[in-house]
Amino acid sequence: MPLVGAWLKIWIYLGFIFGWTIGARPRFDTSTDMGLVLIPADAEVDSVIFRLRATDQDADFPLIFEITGNY
Repeated sequence: MPLVGAWLKIWIYLGFIFGWTIGARPRFDTSTDMGLVLIPADAEVDSVIFRLRATDQDADFPLIFEITGNY
């Protein structure tokens, strides 16, 4: 039984370590007002219409964002 207790402690320790490193979220710059984003009617496909600013404490680069919704 001591071996089972040791394995349990290892799994709990690894769970905390991986949960802490993976769980950090990027912090978005709130000074930009996304409610005022206007897309020009003549905007071309694949053109930049808005730049989202964020920082990542883990420095996991590149940051990838996805926009979803009803179009």
